[in-house]
Amino acid sequence: MKDIFKTCLFTLLMLAITNMGYTQKTQIVKQGKQWKLTVDNRPFFVKGVVGHTFLEKVKLYGGN
Repeated sequence: MKDIFKTCLFTLLMLAITNMGYTQKTQIVKQGKQWKLTVDNRPFFVKGVVGHTFLEKVKLYGGN
């Protein structure tokens, strides 16, 4: 289970880095028993979707 979680976090990190048009400090930080994704030392929460239709609505509904 830990490997799946780390793989998901790594994938999300790569997506966040790929989609950024400018330099930001992106890290995966362990706090106690939890891992957190941070951008410029602030928590970053991925709000995404699965699939490939209606992607224009993702931002409209608050996705990043």
